[in-house]
Amino acid sequence: MAFCSAPPGDDIALEFRNLFEYMPVVVIPSGHKLVGRQTNSLADLASCPLILPGTDSLLRNRVDQAFKSQGLVPDVVLALDDFESMKRYVEICMGVAIGNDFTLHTDDHARFGIISLEHLFPTSVIGVRTLRASSPARQSGISSKWCQIISGSVPIFVYQRRNLRRGPLISFKGN
Repeated sequence: MAFCSAPPGDDIALEFRNLFEYMPVVVIPSGHKLVGRQTNSLADLASCPLILPGTDSLLRNRVDQAFKSQGLVPDVVLALDDFESMKRYVEICMGVAIGNDFTLHTDDHARFGIISLEHLFPTSVIGVRTLRASSPARQSGISSKWCQIISGSVPIFVYQRRNLRRGPLISFKGN
């Protein structure tokens, strides 16, 4: 079993169950020039000091590729894998951070400007990848307990995206 992004559908031995969708956002200091603009472009972001995820992250690869495809050279001032630390650096006006909306807390919407990048990047999915019921390993019971957990016999977190101005909603889905 693995929690992961949606895989290519070419592996018939594995199943994928969608848990939630998420999208990239920009976290900016209150009062920043990008606050309140209808649409922000990659060129707008390239002109700002950027705080980005580490180079091994999927989001960072997408951001780097997007800038490269438009011939833009972003001003990356810091790369971190911890989004809480990224928000702290935004708070002290070191730059603007690009992260995923599921990392936001309700109070972040009052502390920062939050801008969706849904118009620039596709929505992504996090889910659970397990062996198909017909696989030999699954028939031997190796992953049966995990499948019971995922199938709803115990409570799990379910992320539901809300309007960015009101913040994300986390709820429990149980029996």
